[in-house]
Amino acid sequence: MLFRQLQKITKKSLFATLFLNLRYNQGMTANVANNKLGGISESCSFGDVCLLGCKVTGRAIFEYFVSHAKQLNSLAIFGLSAGDAADLEGWLKDRNLSQDKLPFKLALYVGEQEVHGNYDLAIASPGIPYHTPFYQSALKCAKELICEPELAWRISPERWIGVTGTNGKTTTTSLIAHLLNEAGIKARTVGNIGNPCIEAIVKRSADEYLIAELSSYQLYSTVQFAPDTSVLLGITPDHFSWHGSYEAYEQAKLKIFANLAAESLAVVDATNEPACAALRTLRANNQPSIGVGTCEGLYHSMAAQCGAQNAAYVSPDSHTLTVVLDKKPHELCHIADLKIRGPHNITNALLAASVALHVGANPKQVTQGLQSFSAPEHRLEPCGEVDGVRFYNDSKATNTDAAIKAVESFGDDEGRKVIALFGGSDKGTELDELVTACSRNCKTVLCYGEAGERLYKAFSTCDAFEVLPLKDFSEACVAAVAASAEGDTILLSPACASFDEFPCFEARGGAFKEFVAGLRAGLRPREAAEKAMLAAKELC
Repeated sequence: MLFRQLQKITKKSLFATLFLNLRYNQGMTANVANNKLGGISESCSFGDVCLLGCKVTGRAIFEYFVSHAKQLNSLAIFGLSAGDAADLEGWLKDRNLSQDKLPFKLALYVGEQEVHGNYDLAIASPGIPYHTPFYQSALKCAKELICEPELAWRISPERWIGVTGTNGKTTTTSLIAHLLNEAGIKARTVGNIGNPCIEAIVKRSADEYLIAELSSYQLYSTVQFAPDTSVLLGITPDHFSWHGSYEAYEQAKLKIFANLAAESLAVVDATNEPACAALRTLRANNQPSIGVGTCEGLYHSMAAQCGAQNAAYVSPDSHTLTVVLDKKPHELCHIADLKIRGPHNITNALLAASVALHVGANPKQVTQGLQSFSAPEHRLEPCGEVDGVRFYNDSKATNTDAAIKAVESFGDDEGRKVIALFGGSDKGTELDELVTACSRNCKTVLCYGEAGERLYKAFSTCDAFEVLPLKDFSEACVAAVAASAEGDTILLSPACASFDEFPCFEARGGAFKEFVAGLRAGLRPREAAEKAMLAAKELC
C-alpha cells in the first residue's frame, strides 16, 4: 500500500507531511471480502452506527440501512430537525414499518449537535466541518469516522474510479463515464456530482464502474478508501472556511492517493504544481501513473521529458490529444474537435481519455466519445444567442481559478469581446490574477451582489476594460445586455458562491438560462430578468 511506502519517505516530503499525521486503522469495519464480485452481501456487518445529519447524504444512508437491516445492530441519527425526524418516521410508516418492527435499534436525536454514546462507526455528511463540536464529539464516541463514499466502497469495493481537484471534477467525471459507456463499458457517475454512492451500489450491475466525484469535504473523512484508479486535477485555493487553511485543503485532496494498491493507477494534471509534486512522489515509489502534460504545459510530454512509460499531452505538431500507455502512443482527436471550450477542458479530456484507455476502451472509441461529449450544465454551458451575442452559463465557477479559466476560454483570437458577470457571496480570495485575465479578454466587467464592492475596487485598478458596480444579479444581467454588441460573449462566471441571492449555484445558473430564454422569446431585458428570478425560486 502507498501509505506504508510513504512512511519510509523523509519528513520533508509533501506526502509524508500529510499522511504521517493521519489516523490509520488497519481493521475493516465492514467485511468486504464477500463483495468482490459486486452486489450487496448481508454478511457485511457494521455494528453500532451513528449518522451526523440526515439531509441528502444522511437520508440515502438511512434508507439503505432500513433496506439492509441485517448489516447493523443499531442506528443513531444526530442533528435532526423536527421536520427531518417526522419525515423519517413517515417514510417508515408508509412502508408499514415502525421503530419497534426494525431488526435494529433506531434512535433519532432532534437538534442535538453533539454525539453521545459508543459506536463502531460514525458517518459524517460533507456539510459538517471537522472543527465543529458535532464532528469532534463523533470522533470521540466512535471507533472510526468515515464519509458516505467510503461506506459505499466498503460494501461494494470493485471498479471504482475516484476524481478530485479544485475545478473540473464534474466535467471530468461525466466525461469518463461518457467515454466508457460509448465504448460499451458500463459506468455511472456518483458522489459529489449529485448521486449518493450508497444508492448506486444497490443499482449497479456486477461489471459496472462507479465514477466518483469526490470533494475535499468527503476526502477529509476517508480512512481506507482505495479506488482502482485515482484522478487528481489541479489544486488551487478554495474552501478556506471549511478547512481553515490552504494547506489543510490541499492535504484533504491528496488523500485520494492514501491507500493506493500496488497495481492501482494514478492520473494527474502535471501542469499544476501541487498535483505535479504528488506525481513525483508517486513515481518515486513506482506507483503506476500517467502525468497529463508537464510543468511546462500541455504541449509537453512526461515520456519525452523524463522517460515515463505513460504520458498524456497535446502533440505540438498535429495538435491532437495523445496518450502514451506502456510506451505506445495513441493519437486521438484534434483539440478543435472538442465541444467543450478552453485549455482547462483539454486537460480534462486528456485525464478522461487516459482513464478510458487504461480501463479497456480502444482509441477509436475514445476519439468518438471525445468528439460527442458536450459540457455539463452550469460548466461553460452555451445557452443561446440573441442578436449576435452569445451567452455562456458558468455558474459552477465559485472560485477565482475557475473564473480565470472561463475568461481565458475566449482567447486572443477573438479579441476583447467578453462581458463578464462576477459576484455573489464573497470567498475572500485574491483577485489579481482574475483582473489580469480580464485585461486580456474582457471589454466589460460587471460586479454585483455581496462581493460587488470588493470586486469593483479590484477591477477598477485596471483600465483595459470598463467596470460597472451593480446592486444584484438581476441588475447585472440587464446591464450586460446594454453593454453588448453583435459578436460579443456574455459570460456568467461569478468567482463567488451563490448564497447571497440563491440557495445554490444551480439556481443561479438556472436564472441566467431563464433570462436568456426570455430574451430569445422577445422580452425586454428587465422583464426577462424579473421572470428569471421568479423561476429561480423553484430550483434547489
